[in-house]
Amino acid sequence: MTLYKTAHGWRYHFLKNGQRHTGSGFFLKKDAAKAEAVRRKEKKRTSTGTDFRSVANEYLDIAARKFAEKTYKQKVFVIKSFIRHTGNIPIEQITASHLHSYLDTRPSNNNYNAHRKDLCTVFTYAKRVKKAIRYNPCWDLDKMPHTPEEKYIPPEEDILKLILAADPESVF
Repeated sequence: MTLYKTAHGWRYHFLKNGQRHTGSGFFLKKDAAKAEAVRRKEKKRTSTGTDFRSVANEYLDIAARKFAEKTYKQKVFVIKSFIRHTGNIPIEQITASHLHSYLDTRPSNNNYNAHRKDLCTVFTYAKRVKKAIRYNPCWDLDKMPHTPEEKYIPPEEDILKLILAADPESVF
């Protein structure tokens, strides 16, 4: 508790979760002390920012600048779907069983793996940057086996036909 007198009356300030909280203009020292106590209680009641939605939104702020728009929209979709499935619970209470329950709703193994990867990045952000969790629960989930579709590579004759159709005067 830091109380001090200024030219305009008594003032308080304190740090909570890296943020400075101040109040000023109190005529009496005891009024400033009471106001500070009320403010501290207020800050205790409010969320500390470690619920999944808060951490995910901070991650998405960074992702918006880091990734292409299509990738960013996919990440937003995955996070919204996960919150709809589990609710907005504190991130440190999310376990591998919560993730597995959500990922089991995915229609294919490829989709399962894509959603697992996007959720894993949020938890990695929470662990490395926010220091909100000690262990990433996605690490307990294995990737599902899937067979990627082979890309179609047209044969040489089809490519030549396409070039001729586009520019009939071209000579090879």
